[in-house]
Amino acid sequence: MAYDFSALTPRQQRLLAAGGWRLGRGKQPLKCTVAKLLERGLIVAEPRNVISTKVDEYSVPAEVSAAWRAYTATQTAESAA
Repeated sequence: MAYDFSALTPRQQRLLAAGGWRLGRGKQPLKCTVAKLLERGLIVAEPRNVISTKVDEYSVPAEVSAAWRAYTATQTAESAA
């Protein structure tokens, strides 16, 4: 399956490279950061209840992660040429 990695911000790229975001891993990403990734199916939201607050954690599915690594390797090779 082809994934759309075009026009991602540096924050969105870092979130993909990190495999998502979980509680305890720094600041929660902004909704504007994750919106495009969710829309394109590049990350999955996993709601968690913390005390009385709902917090979304985000994960990058394995097939998206593999496609992201291949995409970034291609981009690196093209920029080196």
